[in-house]
Amino acid sequence: MKIITAIENKKINEQLNNIKNIEILNSDIQYKEGILEYLEKNNNLDLIILKENLPGQINLFNLINEIQKINNKTKIIILINNSFSDNYKKIKNTNYIYLEKITANNILKILNIEKENIKNNNKTNIIQILGNAGAGKTIFSAVLSKIISEIKNKKVLLIDEDENKILNKNFLKNNYKNIFNKKEIINFNNKIYLLNINYLINNKINILEYLNKIKNDFDYIIIDSKNNNSNKYEKIISKKIFLFEANLLELEKAKKYICKENTEIIINKKNINSIDKNIIEKTFNKKILFEINYDKKINLFINNNFDLNYLNKKLILKIIKKIIKIKGEISYGIKY
Repeated sequence: MKIITAIENKKINEQLNNIKNIEILNSDIQYKEGILEYLEKNNNLDLIILKENLPGQINLFNLINEIQKINNKTKIIILINNSFSDNYKKIKNTNYIYLEKITANNILKILNIEKENIKNNNKTNIIQILGNAGAGKTIFSAVLSKIISEIKNKKVLLIDEDENKILNKNFLKNNYKNIFNKKEIINFNNKIYLLNINYLINNKINILEYLNKIKNDFDYIIIDSKNNNSNKYEKIISKKIFLFEANLLELEKAKKYICKENTEIIINKKNINSIDKNIIEKTFNKKILFEINYDKKINLFINNNFDLNYLNKKLILKIIKKIIKIKGEISYGIKY
């Protein structure tokens, strides 16, 4: 990871220089214009860390704009020691971290988080949603796709294995019949894309080979599986999520699937009569990833084109964070 710092502390910069896998390219820049002067000579950077109140004539917002003109892929982290303007949130590829005190240890924490994020961002995460009929796979796949694409701003390919193509019909609405059998990938909104399995089958295209060919075009691929025996994706998936209702009948059906190593469990439609999660964890010798209470508003979500505003966003974000494992994700106002 290639980094430059502009924190007015050469001593900290020297301490960071001794850390493996982190390449500090400068001796610490002491004023804002110095960042632009450096970038004119060398703009191949992963990350710039700078103080909010770094001296200089140029306005902070103008500085960020100039940096992004030179290289819009360079991540910018601005260290602040007081409240920040909501206008900061509008600037892409930039995070604002609240630090009471700038130390080498605090900055190292930030760098370790960034290394993990860069590592995760460089590979496609393929998540397969499994479960018995009626477990809620289709709706969960829709929620997962919408959250990852809208809130995490990631590019998602959604695969609907259901014979009735419920997901595709709900996303495409009136355009379903017009375009569904004419192309292999349908662009829903430039963030969510739908894979047309029927088109691949009709044109004798191997699904697994096709996915291997195009998977790097997406950040996430989410598979709404037709049944629990959908093993054709086994070699390429990153994670399996098994949804089920916590009752004895579903418990028996689930036993032969949940014991697999890369399968995580989510209890769906939990209510006062559901089996206690401790019993389920002992049965499968696995921790429950999450429990989702039955929500009467789910029909509003379905009937309004999968609009996330009808759901409990805070709860969903907690679930998503566990599933896609954004370790120590940097967010606005985080405090070290």
